[in-house]
Amino acid sequence: MKTLATAIRALKLLAAAPGELGVQELAEALALPKSSVSRLMASLRDGGLAEQNPRTRRYRPGPLGWELGARYRPSGSDLTLLGEAMSHLAETTGFTSWLAVLAGADIIVLRHHQGTTPIQFTVRPGQRLPAHSTAIGKALLARLPERTLASLFGRTLPASTEQTLDSLEALAADLRQVRESGLAFSNQETFSGITAVAVALQGPASDSAVGLGVSFPTRYGDPMSLKHVTSVLRSEAQRLGAAIQDPLWSSRAS
Repeated sequence: MKTLATAIRALKLLAAAPGELGVQELAEALALPKSSVSRLMASLRDGGLAEQNPRTRRYRPGPLGWELGARYRPSGSDLTLLGEAMSHLAETTGFTSWLAVLAGADIIVLRHHQGTTPIQFTVRPGQRLPAHSTAIGKALLARLPERTLASLFGRTLPASTEQTLDSLEALAADLRQVRESGLAFSNQETFSGITAVAVALQGPASDSAVGLGVSFPTRYGDPMSLKHVTSVLRSEAQRLGAAIQDPLWSSRAS
């Protein structure tokens, strides 16, 4: 089990790295002898979970990890319905739509549907982002009991930009508003110049919620545009909520 735990840590390092990692870098991060890490990475390579660059001998995530990720299905969620909603959101608003799930104090991006605005930014599927600064993260956190926040965050929160909520009290207050409206907002809290709106959906057969959101350049977020985005997103949440019997959104359906 100890070896498995170490392998998981190594895979997380590969997933978070912007490029390839060498055995020395992995050994330092894992606080293990280089020889032990070399054997571990060879096993992960042979199993398809890691891939080794034949020229540099450095490692990156392997194809088996991609296959597993592609087959991941949030428990109790209908990815066909969610995919249709993402397409509709992007086509109707012109902005990029996103699907993500909560993983501790982070979210993991599952999918995105690119919008049509001239300014684009990309977050790759599988990438982690801080839940407290993202609209999808806030929507997902709002579906949790408030008492669980303290187990996920300290009193102070890491800031990605000057707009990031930097205290547990500020986050809790924001989440209370999310619970009231069902909509979560992030105004340049993760990326400067990017605004996002999101909802979280959870059916009775699911043990966790799925976040659905829209992001766009803040410069396009005039009151009328923001009203349009929130209206379309709310309508999609009500439609999906009725389909999956989400008690939060089916009760809000008109």
